[in-house]
Amino acid sequence: MHDVIDKRSLRFAQVIADRLEVDPSLLDVARRNLSRWKEKNGGVLFPDLQRWEAIIENDSLEKILELLRSESEEATQLRQSNPFAGIISHQERWKILKEFKQ
Repeated sequence: MHDVIDKRSLRFAQVIADRLEVDPSLLDVARRNLSRWKEKNGGVLFPDLQRWEAIIENDSLEKILELLRSESEEATQLRQSNPFAGIISHQERWKILKEFKQ
């Protein structure tokens, strides 16, 4: 079951990476999400979200895309706290969820 969840998260991340590759300004969606979540939590982010914040602010787009598409342990862990909500439409999200229900 956990394997299916990891594969589904990877699929979401691959779609996000494809979008970012075409339009790097979509990183601002993740920045806004992180900022909003930090504000709601009294200026603090959970460790994986702190890591995402550092990656988005300090690493190249190529590195971010590589991480999103990676099946490494670090990438799998980070995908459990994905700051890219809003980049994939509800219809696309449901389509991916449907793929993994079958």
